[in-house]
Amino acid sequence: MGIIVKSVTEAKGFVWYDEQVKSYAIFAGIPGTFDGQDIGIVCDLPEQFEVEGTAVTFSGNYYQNSEFVSQMPGQTYYYFKLTKIKVLSDKF
Repeated sequence: MGIIVKSVTEAKGFVWYDEQVKSYAIFAGIPGTFDGQDIGIVCDLPEQFEVEGTAVTFSGNYYQNSEFVSQMPGQTYYYFKLTKIKVLSDKF
């Protein structure tokens, strides 16, 4: 999969189907930024999480991506390998 860029533990995000990638991804705001967003193209998203708008907490590793480019300033695309995911009962 490549080089690990960063890891996250218990991060919060939303699951969305990304049209550019043609796959589900987790969109997560970057703490300390106004509009920064990491988009993790999930390689192994369990089927029960494939619902757009699902609020989740997740852990795993972001890997370098050179195939997909952001459509908006502040967004960065990564490949993402999950180690843990859980649905949030409340939207954050």
